[in-house]
Amino acid sequence: MRLVGRKVLVTRQREQSIEVTRLLKTHGAEVEVIPYIEIRRLSVNWPSWDDFDYLVLTSANTVSVMQTEHVVPPQHVKILAVGRRTATAAQHWLQGRAISVPDRFDGEGILEWFSSVEADRKELRVFCPQAKQAKASFVSPLIDKGVMVSTLAVYSIEMRRYDALPDPAITDVLFFSGRTIDAFFNSHDMALEYLSARTVGVIGRNTKEHAEKFGLKSLVCPTNPELELLIEALLDKVGGSCDDD
Repeated sequence: MRLVGRKVLVTRQREQSIEVTRLLKTHGAEVEVIPYIEIRRLSVNWPSWDDFDYLVLTSANTVSVMQTEHVVPPQHVKILAVGRRTATAAQHWLQGRAISVPDRFDGEGILEWFSSVEADRKELRVFCPQAKQAKASFVSPLIDKGVMVSTLAVYSIEMRRYDALPDPAITDVLFFSGRTIDAFFNSHDMALEYLSARTVGVIGRNTKEHAEKFGLKSLVCPTNPELELLIEALLDKVGGSCDDD
């Protein structure tokens, strides 16, 4: 157990922290969960499905919102889910439906996937419900290729504030979005000093770039934004080279 003696702070919502907590504890870590953001559904007017050929799901939060709102894509709409967690949530929601998952779990993966579609891209119509704060990097390149892309903000990512810094015994901190990093720095005047004294792991290239803007260096970041790869990268950084028990 290569993380024995380490205490890891997970900054995402508690209901989204179950799997990463399990993985960390499997390697012997103590885990503390402090959610620095919360998800709030927005009141929206959903468009007609007749206008779309594809539904792109970029997060499990989107799946949760659509499921809660009872918004179900009809059979003619093909579904693309980014990331295993999003795909799993979509499969539980839309049982029996075919769901495609790009090899890369980011905007480049979406672009690569659509480039492989054997169709006239000038006739493709794509719908992407997302967070209000989302900056979907794949939208403009797809539009440049002639694809009609419509986005819709269906939830908002709101920052939470805490007066006190987390436990000084924490050795590692994991961030899963730029918004969470914003919330951490918004909460704590000594955020950079606190994080610079610890190992900081991030998931996703955009999150890494966002963290670097705050002055964070030597970040742990997997090549593909998957929980398992993030834990592996953390192990490589701090867990030594011995085999797990």
